[in-house]
Amino acid sequence: MSPITVTGRLSRDARTATGTDGTAWICVEIGMVGTGRAVEARHRIGSGHAAQYAAASGAKTLPAGAMVRIHAGGFDICSTPIPHLVLVGVSFIEHLETHHQRAAGAAERQAA
Repeated sequence: MSPITVTGRLSRDARTATGTDGTAWICVEIGMVGTGRAVEARHRIGSGHAAQYAAASGAKTLPAGAMVRIHAGGFDICSTPIPHLVLVGVSFIEHLETHHQRAAGAAERQAA
C-alpha cells in the first residue's frame, strides 16, 4: 500500500518521456476542478527499448478523461510555470475504467 493515493480524471492524454540514459517514463496530469492547476505524476517503467515500447503502449491506454488512481511515495511542490503538486516515487498508475465506461462517460459529459 502506498502512503499517498490520488484519484481523478486525466486532464490530458498520458505521454511518455525518455531520459538521456534510456529510462522510460509515463507522465500523467490530473486537473484540479475549478483551480486551473494540476497534480502531475511520472511513473518509471525501466530502461532500454523494451521499456520505451511498454511506456508508449501504456500511455495509449490513458486518454484525457480516463479515471485513474495514482499510488505514490511522496510529493513535492513545483513552482514553474505555476505552483502545482508533483507526486514522486510513483509505484503504480491504476486505470479505474474500462473502454466502454469511458465512452459512456464522455457521451454523458458532452450531452450536459
